[in-house]
Amino acid sequence: MLGTYLVYTVFAILASISEAHVRLTFPPARRYALDFLDNGRTRGPCGFQPYAGAPRTTLIEGTKLRVTWHLAYSHRGGAQIQIIKENPFVVVTSLTGGAFLFQNDSTRQYADVVLPVNYTCDSCAIRLFRQASEWGGAYRFWSCSDVTILRHPNASSKCLNNGTCDPVTGLCSCVKLFSGDRCENKDQCWVDSDCGRGRCIDTRSTTYPKLMCYCEAGWHGESCDTSSDIVVQQNYSSNPDYWTRELSPGNIYVHWRLVRNNTEIEIAVRAKTLSWVGIGWRPRGLTTRCKSFPYSGSRPTLDRAYMDIVTALKSQPIVAMDCIDVVIGSVKGNLHRVQDMYTRDRSTPRADAFYGGSDDITGSAGSQVDGFTTIVFRKKTRAILQCDHSIVDAPMQVVWAIGQGLDSYGHRPGSGLEACTAKRFYRHDEIKYHGTNRLQRGSSTMNFYENPTPPTNSPAPGVCSTLSGEYKLPRSCDSSAANFNCEYFLSWTLDSSTNAIQFTLKQSRQANTRWIALGISSDKRMANTDVISAYINSQGTAVVQDRYV
Repeated sequence: MLGTYLVYTVFAILASISEAHVRLTFPPARRYALDFLDNGRTRGPCGFQPYAGAPRTTLIEGTKLRVTWHLAYSHRGGAQIQIIKENPFVVVTSLTGGAFLFQNDSTRQYADVVLPVNYTCDSCAIRLFRQASEWGGAYRFWSCSDVTILRHPNASSKCLNNGTCDPVTGLCSCVKLFSGDRCENKDQCWVDSDCGRGRCIDTRSTTYPKLMCYCEAGWHGESCDTSSDIVVQQNYSSNPDYWTRELSPGNIYVHWRLVRNNTEIEIAVRAKTLSWVGIGWRPRGLTTRCKSFPYSGSRPTLDRAYMDIVTALKSQPIVAMDCIDVVIGSVKGNLHRVQDMYTRDRSTPRADAFYGGSDDITGSAGSQVDGFTTIVFRKKTRAILQCDHSIVDAPMQVVWAIGQGLDSYGHRPGSGLEACTAKRFYRHDEIKYHGTNRLQRGSSTMNFYENPTPPTNSPAPGVCSTLSGEYKLPRSCDSSAANFNCEYFLSWTLDSSTNAIQFTLKQSRQANTRWIALGISSDKRMANTDVISAYINSQGTAVVQDRYV
């Protein structure tokens, strides 16, 4: 026991959770097009109701229709495509014959269907109803598109306002960057000149946009048209200008510094991967109320959708991915792409513009060397918009993840990929589910204003010995009984006569958590860790448990 490494381990005691990441792309999912809407957490039949005046896609009775969807997690099971009515809810018809199709291809992202003859509607919906069989036979995900089904074609609406319809041929002529029979697909670029000081790269993504801008060194932004003075350093760990934290031993490191009188933060993430790299944060103490955004208080027509979200979230705990301000970057050769993003829940992160915000990264860079991808970026420490979080001088929740490989992935329980119903689902730099492998994602607590490895002449976070010691966060907190304000405090004393150690764990009431824990590990890793956890039950009694991870 005395030879083991004593470490405060940040972790969550989780019940079974799942990820789906499925949403319609054509007809387009109703706003907001979130891709984690299930029958366990959201209200049917679609997750939330449409708002008045929502845009509708016009379809024609009796015609063929290719329904497409985005998929970031390849669940076991199949999918149905339905026409539904709401208020009251009724399934008008299943366009896939009432069965869940594509059971042998869990990565399927389209279905060719035929709309019924002699059925029209002013306000109905196309619903994608997706199984996730590894999580239970009745578990489903849904995504709905608001449509109008007409008897005769309407040329003015065929091209979705992204092109013009030829009155003779009935074919769409799409404006630049749009393509498809109805101009339903949009790329970010078509040629290098669309990308300023960058190149237009075919990412071979499974969904649009497929052509994206990757920037040269010294430039950044969606169109690579903004200069950047950031340069990737050769060795951040030995550079005294940067602080360093090892997020996953030997696998992922974060380096940072505060610049311009603490008004900006520069963060570099170095990860053992050739795919995308992401890091995100949020302040401690947030509750599930943060997931009521996005909504618009200034638009009464959105009230119903907002209330549906709030009602569904009332009794749910907040999890690591909820309400995260996240930056995701990827590198191809000497080109890089870094995006300012946000995720409301376990949905795939989307660019801030999706939530009505803007990309406020002030500079970025990237490199790939010896199997490691490094992305570097700067952001203002003070956030203005709701899809961003300020970097504050206090412990913050930090999450990180990297992309899964083409033939190297992990899901628990096994997805359709592990069941051998499909292969080659994950591709370099396409933002899909990060997997459950501990080397692929994680979370921690960090204060970006404190050096996690202070110089030897700096006050230590605790006094350690084999006889007694203490550890506290933040380092400057008051651990006295009268003025206790530590987020986390641990002390220990060895009774040499019995060779037993007495541990004392304390936490401030302001920490806004219902449990506290200590992990003892021989290698600083979460796996194979001896854990003591404590919580107060509903009767007000303290419960202490000996656990193993």
